[in-house]
Amino acid sequence: KRLAFIEIVRHPLYMLRQETLNMEHLFLSDPRHLEIYYTYKNNNLPYFVFGWEDLYLKSNSVERAIYLIEDMTKRTEAFKKRLDKNILREQIITIPFECFVINPWPYLERIECLLGAKVTSITRKMMRRQKVPRKMYADGAGLKIYKRYGWEPPKSSSESAEFEIRRRFAAQRASKEAMDVLDRLSREYEEKYLRSRGVLHEK
Repeated sequence: KRLAFIEIVRHPLYMLRQETLNMEHLFLSDPRHLEIYYTYKNNNLPYFVFGWEDLYLKSNSVERAIYLIEDMTKRTEAFKKRLDKNILREQIITIPFECFVINPWPYLERIECLLGAKVTSITRKMMRRQKVPRKMYADGAGLKIYKRYGWEPPKSSSESAEFEIRRRFAAQRASKEAMDVLDRLSREYEEKYLRSRGVLHEK
């Protein structure tokens, strides 16, 4: 009862490149990256692939990223279904990233109520640094850390074109089976978080 959770969710296509880079350069390769690993068929595997080890081992980095997003989404939804409805309603705020960066104010009001705090000049300053609110999902502060994890400035003024660029990145590298999973995750995300809020990118 003393805890408050602010859960940020984001469209799978916008998470894919960062998770792919994690698969290539972070997990199993960075000694400063402290995760729990276990041995499976003489392979050291990170804890989060428990239950889909064989799929992980036979997949490339993009496919692994897709299956990780799928698995984490399933785990999160299953956990939330087990929660008491009052806890889910009163102690957890789920914020779709795309909705927040376009119109943050309704979410900030909910956060104020949840935390018993107020938006201050420091809050507004940090929001300006992160370019929030912004006109497009892909807009953002061009910091080195963001670029290192796959962020790029928009290549067009169309949200749908930006989504297609990210899907093309996956399609050039992933199997049909993995792409089917990614497309399903994208549809489900859009139905749940974007279309109902009227912020779905134009077709």
